[in-house]
Amino acid sequence: MFVKGIAAHMLLRHVYPVGPGTTVLIHSAAGGLGQLMARWARHLGATVIATVGSEDKAATAREAGAHHVIVGRDADFARAVADLTENRGVDAAYDGVGGTTLAKTLLCVRPFGVIASIGQSAGAIPPIDVRDLGPRRSLMLVRPSVMAFMNVAQDYRIAADAVLSALRDGILKAAGTS
Repeated sequence: MFVKGIAAHMLLRHVYPVGPGTTVLIHSAAGGLGQLMARWARHLGATVIATVGSEDKAATAREAGAHHVIVGRDADFARAVADLTENRGVDAAYDGVGGTTLAKTLLCVRPFGVIASIGQSAGAIPPIDVRDLGPRRSLMLVRPSVMAFMNVAQDYRIAADAVLSALRDGILKAAGTS
């Protein structure tokens, strides 16, 4: 859980600084990292849009702090995000699903927003044409590594302190705990 907490901190504070007025999209929000991110993003003041594969997982994502939950592996989440954001798009999207999901996630992000590709549980990510990122859309695509992040001593110390504080203050909880 500690390393997942470090990853959540890296994504929510370092990759894109989430705060009040921010809207984020978290795929697989009922998973261990997804729940931590939803809790922390909500605590930071963000509006959290989550995707999950089933109604049972939707309840988990809501309990973790998601304001809006899009349910179903075949759901048109890009359309749902557009509707929820009045076609603005999210500020940051976190995709640990990979496969064809990443290309669809690009459609969910506002101009100059960030997409963090953090895994590929659904399989390899097909090549992305750089024209899908910009210049018209001006998207930023990152593929951050928590291990590389933790190798920078100062970043690690800041993140570790933040995770321990969040655990102590009840902001973060292990998956499956109330």
